Amino acid sequence: MAQVLEERKIQVEVKLEQEKINKVRELANPNPNPNPNPNPNLNQVREAHARECLNTELARINLVEAAKDEEAKQVRLEHQALLKNQMKDKAFQSAAAQYNKMQERMASERAEAQYQAMLREQMSKTQANMQKFSEATKGMTS
Repeated sequence: MAQVLEERKIQVEVKLEQEKINKVRELANPNPNPNPNPNPNLNQVREAHARECLNTELARINLVEAAKDEEAKQVRLEHQALLKNQMKDKAFQSAAAQYNKMQERMASERAEAQYQAMLREQMSKTQANMQKFSEATKGMTS
């Protein structure tokens, strides 16, 4: 589609340039045949009409290209916004994962500390019981 528009634009520009060249030639080289056309205004009307058609076509092509450029700009902006959101989301996910790891580590450290405290308490009770039995058995043997 873009290539067709570009080719059509080039064709219109070439035709417009050719019309300008023809106009300059006519001004530089007056008509050698006096009055070949009984109505000289007819040529001027045709030229004006052709020029108007070319200008209209060129304006239409320029509008189509401007719309296409605007659409491409909008697509780029949307894509850029999407990438920014993806980057923010990835950063958030990373921070959340890091926070969760820290929370898990702290919870496991607390659980380990509680377990060690329970073991110390059990060991002290066991040692106290052993001490009692040891003293009780010493009293029996003596």
